[in-house]
Amino acid sequence: MSAASTLERPRAALTPSAPIARPAPPAWVLPALVVLGTVLRVWKLGANGLSFDESFTAMAARRSFDGLLQFLQHNDSHPPLDYLIRAPFAQAGDSAVALRMPSVVFSVAALALFAWWMRRRGWAGVVATGLMATSSFQLAHGREARMYALMILIGVAAAMVAEAWLLQPRRWQLWTIFGLVVVGSFDHVSIFLLGAGLLAVAGLRTDRAAWWWRLALAAGLVPWLVLWSRAAQEQAGGHHADWIARTTLSGFADIVAGLVTNSASAKLLVFVAILAGAVLIWRAGDPMRRVWWCVAGVPMVLAGVIGVTMPFLLSRTLGIVAWAPLLAIGVLADTAIRRWRWFGVAVFALALVFVVAPGWQFINSRWETETVIEHLRAVSRPGDVVAIQPDWLAPLIDWPMSARRSGDERVVALRGITGTHALALEGRSTGRIWLVQTVGLEVPTPGYTRCHTTWSTGATEIMCLRRNGNGP
Repeated sequence: MSAASTLERPRAALTPSAPIARPAPPAWVLPALVVLGTVLRVWKLGANGLSFDESFTAMAARRSFDGLLQFLQHNDSHPPLDYLIRAPFAQAGDSAVALRMPSVVFSVAALALFAWWMRRRGWAGVVATGLMATSSFQLAHGREARMYALMILIGVAAAMVAEAWLLQPRRWQLWTIFGLVVVGSFDHVSIFLLGAGLLAVAGLRTDRAAWWWRLALAAGLVPWLVLWSRAAQEQAGGHHADWIARTTLSGFADIVAGLVTNSASAKLLVFVAILAGAVLIWRAGDPMRRVWWCVAGVPMVLAGVIGVTMPFLLSRTLGIVAWAPLLAIGVLADTAIRRWRWFGVAVFALALVFVVAPGWQFINSRWETETVIEHLRAVSRPGDVVAIQPDWLAPLIDWPMSARRSGDERVVALRGITGTHALALEGRSTGRIWLVQTVGLEVPTPGYTRCHTTWSTGATEIMCLRRNGNGP
């Protein structure tokens, strides 16, 4: 059987080797998966406090508009849109749920749009939608107060528009792709990867429709060039991403598989499944072959090449094409069940074990940062000083211990302890300091004595200190 039957618009079934006949998926399946995915995205949404990246977002978003732009230019590598979206919630000191809700909205919208796109793809579309509803990558970034959920939504929408344009060019597609590029350029740098893929969709065509398509893409970058390109140039010189490892072949496989699962033991198997599905999609022919390999394949390969020469590639960098591995696995599962029922069932079972289970485990997990902050809140009192080392981790304590409190906390210096960020809680000074450190990276504390038993999670510890003589 040709793989095309799992991808293209409904056509007569192709039956080269007597494939197993199966009825079309019931109409209720895709809506049910959207409901399931929505429930998973809001389930225990506030169970854990903000991660470091989320705390960074929240603290940056509390600044004035001009202050935020200046701060991002010198302290981050991302454009300002996501920070501006969350600014009202951050400035009000709202809960983690409120700060994460924009991402939930974007993620659910991406899931619903993807399900609608997959409605004519048979069981391949059902499997792909099920994976988007439940995979750990989608749940992690669909519940995170960061910019990635919006990029996932933009990626799905752009792929749909590209397919529609290939089938029959229309003016609305040009305006839509223009708008997606404008929004994406102010959200994350990965829009340039997607732009390369969308440019490849037109290929070498010289007809009027192809030139209008290219013009819409180019025009979408004009606002970014006028308003943010100079700031982006400043950001690029800041070495904010130097911690990212250079890309290797095995690393590339892990990163692509990471778009589906966070299970380290399953990533090689998942990557092989993605490759197999991609081959089947190639055999399916246009338009899906062109959409998958141009809109998703080109950005993935380009990101891998960039990652070899500079710190760039993470799974979330490819969030804008995260739909593609899901569809590839869906096509593989559908084709396998049609040809070899036992193999297809095995693929489905492995998807449950290595994709659905890690996603459920993620939303029910307890983060170490939340445990640390809870203990810090429990032991600290008014007049204490809470501190963290190294100082670039400051947002982890600034958000829960200052921004979300109504007191008059202030930043202080700890004499004799280098590389720390310290916050004095409102109240009469007690002389007591709670220092959060990473185990194995502790700094010397000369001139201080321990005032309480050190508490530790195994990776992070909280020391209680008093300065010998005058306070901090």
